[in-house]
Amino acid sequence: MRAWTPGRRATADHWRSRAEEPCQPFADPTSEAARAQALLRTVEAEIIPRLMLLHREQRHGVEQALQAAATAAPLDDADVERLAAALLAGSEQAWSCLQAVQQRGVTPVHLCLDLLSPAARRLGEWWSDDRCDFTQVTIGLGRLQALLHRVTGGLEAVPASVVRPLSAVFVPAPGEQHTLGLSMVRDFFRAAGWQVHAEPLDQPGALLTLLRRARFDLVGFTLGSDRHVDALATLIRDARGASVNRDVRVMVGGPLLLSQPELLERLGADATAEDASRAILVAHDLVDQQG
Repeated sequence: MRAWTPGRRATADHWRSRAEEPCQPFADPTSEAARAQALLRTVEAEIIPRLMLLHREQRHGVEQALQAAATAAPLDDADVERLAAALLAGSEQAWSCLQAVQQRGVTPVHLCLDLLSPAARRLGEWWSDDRCDFTQVTIGLGRLQALLHRVTGGLEAVPASVVRPLSAVFVPAPGEQHTLGLSMVRDFFRAAGWQVHAEPLDQPGALLTLLRRARFDLVGFTLGSDRHVDALATLIRDARGASVNRDVRVMVGGPLLLSQPELLERLGADATAEDASRAILVAHDLVDQQG
């Protein structure tokens, strides 16, 4: 669920003014929860396409980007906490906090990945834990979105001419029951301009049938248990054989890959990523390799 339709993207000036406006809390807690989640997802969906443009710009200067990343002080959970608190305190405090991090040499891409996006999620967590109310979250996310526009230099959207429409299908590994994360991944890829297959594919046969009749650039799987590794490896092999795109790329995500990255080779997949934001960057690099 999103707070605006694609044709009603808010501007930086809009958010700067909204950030200082008093907001009235909603009476219905259920409605508050839905609206808070909508705000959070809207901010993160705004981050993704801007992140794509920044990533492409930095790839033209790989040496400079690598040097900047090597010399910059790493971002950690304390940085996220400070920015989240500053977002609740005021616009000037939030901007000062961001500037302090920028002065450490952190690149815009890493600011989006490792500071702004986690800070948005932190505000959502604080609201869930009753550390702040819905009004505070609304104002804080508004201030964060204004910061995003400053970081990305006023980029408005991913132009259609930048990249051809890419397509992806995401399914759980055979036997996986925990599929909530797939919804977020699908939403993030859609926000970045991908065409994402929407219908659920709960059986391996359904995925193979789809791959035989439609071309996809990417097939993504989620894996949470080592009990399903062998079944997923078999499905990945079958998916490559069935796909009308002989250069189809395969990604696997999930907590198991974070703790056991060596499983990637055993599965026969091309790549993994720590979260949905990084998954989009990795996916574009993989598809670029197709030529």
